[in-house]
Amino acid sequence: MTTLLLVVAAVAAIGALTMGRQTKTQVGLTQEDLLWLARALMGETEGSSDRAMAAVAWAMFQRWQQKSRGKTFTQLLRAYCQPINPEYATLAGRGCRAHPEMCTVAHLERRRRISTMTWEQLPNVVRDLVERFGRGEVPNPVPGMVDFAAFSFPGERVVIDGNHFGTKVRS
Repeated sequence: MTTLLLVVAAVAAIGALTMGRQTKTQVGLTQEDLLWLARALMGETEGSSDRAMAAVAWAMFQRWQQKSRGKTFTQLLRAYCQPINPEYATLAGRGCRAHPEMCTVAHLERRRRISTMTWEQLPNVVRDLVERFGRGEVPNPVPGMVDFAAFSFPGERVVIDGNHFGTKVRS
């Protein structure tokens, strides 16, 4: 079972998360990490439900722990979550060149708005979930999952609010 343990906390909800079964890996989350996580949750779930936001946060955290290869949590979020990915921010970006249908004026404006939101501009429901996640108070509804999308993955998967979580990490 994956555990989330608060090791150090400050007023800004910065903590160190511990993950693992036999061997514990301790990582710190910065204010920047928490801001980009909140933006990612806004873009991916629009704050639809605590369960959906928790699933995305946990899938991203688990992906970071399993596949990040030296990236910061913010770098992983920005590379994986299309609504905040710079490659989808302009028509000249690699993502938009490869998938122009995903880069309408409305898509680009939404991404710009979400990527530039300040902490105060994010909905309370999103900020609250991120603060609780940073303090280790959000249960993991998708243990081992490192991918999510609005389509199904082969093999084991979990569906939450229409999003499919899959690609379970072997441990």
